[in-house]
Amino acid sequence: MTKKIAAIFLALCMAISVLPMTVQAASKPDIKVGDYVKMGTYNNASILWRCVSIDDNGPLMLADKIVDTLAYDAKTNDNSNSKSHSRSYKRDDYGSNYWKDSNMRSWLNSTAEAGKVDWLCGNPPKDGYVSGVGAYNEKAGFLNAFSKSEIAAMKTVTQRSLVSHPEYNKGIVEGDANSDLLYYTDISYAAINYDSAYFETTTEKVFLLDVKQANAVWKNLNGYYIAYNNDGMAWPYWLRTPVTDCNHDMRYISSSGQVGRYAPW
Repeated sequence: MTKKIAAIFLALCMAISVLPMTVQAASKPDIKVGDYVKMGTYNNASILWRCVSIDDNGPLMLADKIVDTLAYDAKTNDNSNSKSHSRSYKRDDYGSNYWKDSNMRSWLNSTAEAGKVDWLCGNPPKDGYVSGVGAYNEKAGFLNAFSKSEIAAMKTVTQRSLVSHPEYNKGIVEGDANSDLLYYTDISYAAINYDSAYFETTTEKVFLLDVKQANAVWKNLNGYYIAYNNDGMAWPYWLRTPVTDCNHDMRYISSSGQVGRYAPW
């Protein structure tokens, strides 16, 4: 996997009543689609967030630029000690496309110091198990440099996250969903049967966009769903939505705005 495909574009939902930095002067600012908030730091740089949608959880805030280039999940053959990896031998070579115990979700929601992140799947993203030089098992958790008030400003949300067949065939599925998510490369069709696709609910503060959220960004802000790095170059980024009829592949948004698929490691 190239470093470009391993980029991450982060989203969170904001609890606007306790924002430490305001978009407007009110004590409870009325955040609207298109508004910006500066909050938190990563690699000693401030992060600018933009409201891209208002959904059932409130304002959905998306990082304005690519934050880092990291693998979604490590490959491993240590299936006896892992969780999602044990459900398909293909994940030995490609990594897992299961969001709930992925390296990415583990890291994004961690405040741990360097080298102390709790990797939920039991398999750290260490050198040799992720592509290139993208190991991040010794990094501090993404939220480590956020203040307590900034973390308090983020809602802990429970939301739908789609699952692929190694999960739903083992009964890891909720509701009356009954289909795989159809694979379309055009963002306008990417979530066409989302509401009937196999899913479970997950709870987190920081997350990757899923296909429905990316589709909402496209509807609300046109080309803004295409990500850019700090040099102004269009850059691919991971979604948290798997290719549901595959053991391992993840969806991502390409630099041209198409929905692609790639192995997570």
